[in-house]
Amino acid sequence: DVYVDPLLLDWLVGLVRATRDLESVTLGASVRGSLALERVARGWALVHGRAHVEPADVEQLFVPALGHRLIFDPFALTNTSAAELLDEVKAACLARVQRPEPDWDEARPPASAA
Repeated sequence: DVYVDPLLLDWLVGLVRATRDLESVTLGASVRGSLALERVARGWALVHGRAHVEPADVEQLFVPALGHRLIFDPFALTNTSAAELLDEVKAACLARVQRPEPDWDEARPPASAA
């Protein structure tokens, strides 16, 4: 099982919630979006040989996991592409929610608990 630090999980949920408060987004990601982002981050960490998820994993996978779950304001798409708008949404969410920096050596569970 791949470990997700509780601070990281709270941050991930906060990022998804932030998608609901942006002017350019008519309908933000739901709780299912949070679950999807967590699952894909766990898989990403596992594929990369780690037993824990890191903040960079969540940042890397934000758009692939959530992009199709967002409905944009039609006026927001008049001057920019959907890809550019997704990058702007990601940047706005990352700016709104402080990134956790847990002490990974102390935060990870013992190897026998994993």
